[in-house]
Amino acid sequence: MFVMTIDQRGSRRGADRVPELLGELAEVATVRGFERTVGDEVQGVLDDPAVVVDTALRVLRGGGWSVGVGAGPVVEPLPASPRAGAGDAFVRARDAVESAKSRQRPVPAAVRGTDEEAAADADAVLVLLGSVTTRRTAA
Repeated sequence: MFVMTIDQRGSRRGADRVPELLGELAEVATVRGFERTVGDEVQGVLDDPAVVVDTALRVLRGGGWSVGVGAGPVVEPLPASPRAGAGDAFVRARDAVESAKSRQRPVPAAVRGTDEEAAADADAVLVLLGSVTTRRTAA
């Protein structure tokens, strides 16, 4: 299972963009839909890695967000709200978004998982794709 935690960058200096992001993410295929968790943060639960990557790249392309992906088991049955969820994927998503906020990261995205080697590989690929995606122009 995958948990995505997305945090607005520089939210204290700008407008609240969470409602706009939630509107954009409403169509994403999730196990538990994206919702505001705390302040300027959004969280959702997904089970398809391709959807996770597409969603992360969409959010990064829009700019102004840090994206954390946690991969691992969750406590089941899942509650209706991601805010009430528990398990390794939730813990790893928190670690990932905190890492993504680091100014030392080339792209504000990170992946953490219970399989650390696979998560490190996924992290490297997501950062590479994110770097290409955020630098693309409309032309």
